[in-house]
Amino acid sequence: MVEKLTNSGFRVWFLVFFLVALDQISKIIARVRFQETREVIPDFFSLRFVENPGIAFSIPVPRAFLLIFVAGICAWIAFFPLRSRSTKIERSAFAFILSGALGNLIDRVFLGAVSDFLSFFGGRFPTFNFADIFVFSGVCFLIFPSFFQKNSDRR
Repeated sequence: MVEKLTNSGFRVWFLVFFLVALDQISKIIARVRFQETREVIPDFFSLRFVENPGIAFSIPVPRAFLLIFVAGICAWIAFFPLRSRSTKIERSAFAFILSGALGNLIDRVFLGAVSDFLSFFGGRFPTFNFADIFVFSGVCFLIFPSFFQKNSDRR
């Protein structure tokens, strides 16, 4: 049991490391290459670098509060994979959520704002990054399985 838990814990932390690295590399490329908007699919999808000092949808929040809050959430999520009762889906979901939170936290600490570069609908929809996709995917991994469980299994 200990060996299996250690092995699955290693996989979770490897996934977190990989996803954070992917996010940070993509943001470096965006800061260098996408200062000018590059339309990939006209009027639908473009690559353009923007800095977001706020939270989701650029809602302004005091920086100190935001850093403490996000760091606290990351610390709480980091302990979840250590639970022996968590399923593979739950561990993967929390790895994705943690990766996204860490990716954006790194930006906030070192750059003062989050680097976003994926833009849809000609900029009429908020611009985002891979870390945002990871958080959204992780939440979906947690929510969607409950739609397919029988009512007796949900308890």
